[in-house]
Formats: sequence, C-alpha cells, structure tokens
Amino acid sequence: MSGALKTILFFAAMLAGLTWFFSTMLGPDISGVKRLNSGVIQYFGPIDMQRVEKFKRLYRPGDRLLVNSNGGSLYAGIDMGNFIHENRMTVEVANLCISSCANYVFLAGETKILNKNSLVIFHGGPRQANFLSLMEQADASNAEPGTTFGRADYEGVVTIESASAQREAIALNYGSRCAIGQVLNMNGDCQTITAQQRLQFLIDLEDQLYTNVNANMDRDIPYLGQVGDYEQVYLAYKYYGFFYSIESLKKLNVSNVYTKDGDWSPVSNPLYNKVYEVVVTD
Repeated sequence: MSGALKTILFFAAMLAGLTWFFSTMLGPDISGVKRLNSGVIQYFGPIDMQRVEKFKRLYRPGDRLLVNSNGGSLYAGIDMGNFIHENRMTVEVANLCISSCANYVFLAGETKILNKNSLVIFHGGPRQANFLSLMEQADASNAEPGTTFGRADYEGVVTIESASAQREAIALNYGSRCAIGQVLNMNGDCQTITAQQRLQFLIDLEDQLYTNVNANMDRDIPYLGQVGDYEQVYLAYKYYGFFYSIESLKKLNVSNVYTKDGDWSPVSNPLYNKVYEVVVTD
C-alpha cells in the first residue's frame, strides 16, 4: 500500500483528545447515541462516521442534541455539523465538547446551550500550522495502523487508519470507485493526490461549513489559542486546549449561546485547570 493511501483523506484527520478522561467521566459505555423520549438525541462518545450515521437516522424534526464528546474524525465532525445546521438543531453541551465536537458540532448549532459546568475546548484543526507536516510524516512512514502523528491530547493530529477503517472510508467516498486518497480525473482515471491537495480539501470543507452556518463568524476560532500571544502556551503542550467566554464568542460572531440552570461556571469542571482562556478584545 502506498504512503499516500495510508493517510486517509477523510479519516486520518483526527481532532481527538482525552480518551482516557472520557472513559472515567462517562463510564464503560462511551458509544451511547440514542433518541430519548423527550425529543432529545443523546450523543455521548467519539465523533466517527458510524455514530454520526446513527445520529442522523435517529433524528426527527424538532429534535435537539445533547452532546458529550472528546472529538474524533474531522470529516465526520463536519458531516455532523452540516446536518445540525441544515436541520437548525439546538446543541446542548452536557459536560465536555472537545476538538471536532467544538469546531463543528457546537458551532453549527442554531441555538447553543452550555450546562453550568460544561466546557467547549478547541485545539486546532486542518489550518493548524503543523498539520501539513503531520500529514507528510504519516505518508512517509511505515508505521502500523493506529500510529498518531502530533500531540493527540493537545492539538489536531493525523492517524494511520486500520484496513477495516480504510474499507469503510472507501465505501463512504461519495460512491466513487476510487480509493481514499485518490480522485477521479477528467479522463475518468483514479489519480493519487498529494498531502497538500488533501489538506486543502479538508480546509475547504471546514470553510464551507462555517460559511453556511454564519458568513460573519470568525474562521479562526479553532486556532486563536495557538497563535500570537498564546503560541508559546500552546507549544508548551501542558494544556488540552483553550476555551472562550460567552462574551468573547459573541465578539467572534458566534450567535445564540445561552446557559442552563443559572450562571455558567466552567471553573467547576474537572478539566478547568488543564485549559486556558482566550480573551477576545474589541
């Protein structure tokens, strides 16, 4: 198998963190995606295509989403975000919404609700400064499936997928007969594309979602905590990511963010001391 095919276009871009933490916080079953009698779809667990497809099958008009997720596949997150936006769903964060959950699920909500101690944690994505380098390292590697390039708990990473995940990804490749990592060219032939081209495709998917959700929303929300005054904090790799106050989110043109059961108090969340706040000024 060529290096270009090992780094799967859709599934290798993983925005995940804190799997160990979620096994503690959510108990042994962290795959719970189910529709509750109250018109709520509960999504507790990683963002991946199997769970996202189940979420979409369960949806009934008027349902809202209760989410608790450490993130996962970038592509699955964008797919879920598009579905949430198209159906104008309310998204409520039960406790934690990290990485691809923050980037694509939370931001896509028509109305966004924060439980009293919940945290929405960002830590990069495809426009992250080192993301292309991580993709190229994975392409050039002979590492085993499951090998991750990047700091998984601290930033967006690239993971070499298993053969079964590759088969699933190929089946989901928009019905194309080409393998993941390839496109159908004008001659009708499957052509391998470069890491740079694959990265641009992911960036375009992210930009399109954000444009659909709110053309005025700041595109740099997942990245502001990795640049400028915050760059050295990020590069110390001591924090799982960063969060924004509701006031800062408003300044970034994130609309309809509300709290549930009184004032929002993220300081009470067990992860509070492992994240840092990005403050947006006028």
